Amino acid sequence: MKLQNTTIALLVMAVLLSGGFYWADRQNRPPTAQDTPQPQDTLIFTFQEDQIQSFQIQRGERVLSFAKGKTTRANTWYMEKPQAGAADEASIAYLLNLLATGKTQTTLTVPTARLAEFGLNQPLATITVSLSTPKTHRLILGKPDFSGKFLYAQADPPTHKVSEWSVLLVPIEFASAVDRPLAEWRSPE
Repeated sequence: MKLQNTTIALLVMAVLLSGGFYWADRQNRPPTAQDTPQPQDTLIFTFQEDQIQSFQIQRGERVLSFAKGKTTRANTWYMEKPQAGAADEASIAYLLNLLATGKTQTTLTVPTARLAEFGLNQPLATITVSLSTPKTHRLILGKPDFSGKFLYAQADPPTHKVSEWSVLLVPIEFASAVDRPLAEWRSPE
């Protein structure tokens, strides 16, 4: 059976038109979750919770300082400042878990002049962590983002003068982990 030239031409036109319609449809439809790459959660810090030996929380003028192993039990926490004594293990564990497992999805690059917009010029709190290795890490917590689900933050900001800063979005739970009355940081014993 022999196909006529007009039949072949019609088949070729049908295939080309179908391809053209498919391409035009793909170009005009809004992107779906499958089309756009999804942000990957990234750990804020790479240390383990059991590596933390001491930490300090500075909220304005108030400074809280804690160290591990100042009592007969090596893994207990002790408050050094503002009042020496046993620390509340639950409050400590909550914050340390957030520091060791907290993740961020977004990192913004911000000029120095815009840090105030994120609350980083007068931070909610600055957490300084000393590890069993001779390393120290800092997390500066700013104000909540527009959704109220995240805080703006800086992890290990540079100590030298820079023109641009990395600003992270970290879980809002950091605010409740550091914004506690002094009585909640002390052991009830």
